[in-house]
Amino acid sequence: MPERTAGGNIIPADFITSDTSLLSRLGKSFVVTVPANSDAPVEVGGVKLSPKQLDPSGKGGTFTFSYKSQKKDAKGNTVFSFNVARK
Repeated sequence: MPERTAGGNIIPADFITSDTSLLSRLGKSFVVTVPANSDAPVEVGGVKLSPKQLDPSGKGGTFTFSYKSQKKDAKGNTVFSFNVARK
C-alpha cells in the first residue's frame, strides 16, 4: 500500500544516468510543474527531464520529488530513486 499525502499517493521514480552530479544539480527535494500531454523537456536545476518520466499519466500537474536512495546498476550507471507526490 503506497503512502498517502494530502495530494494523493506517493509513487517511486528512478532516474538512471551516468551523470553522478545529477543529485547535486536537482537537489534532494524539488518541485516541478508538468504541462498536460506535453513532449517538451522540463528543466529543473539546469537538467532537462522528460515529461513522460516525470508524469507518465500525461495529466500534468505539480509534483514534489523527494530523494530516497541511489545505487549502481549492472552497467555502472547511477540509479537515483525519488518518492513523488502530486500536489
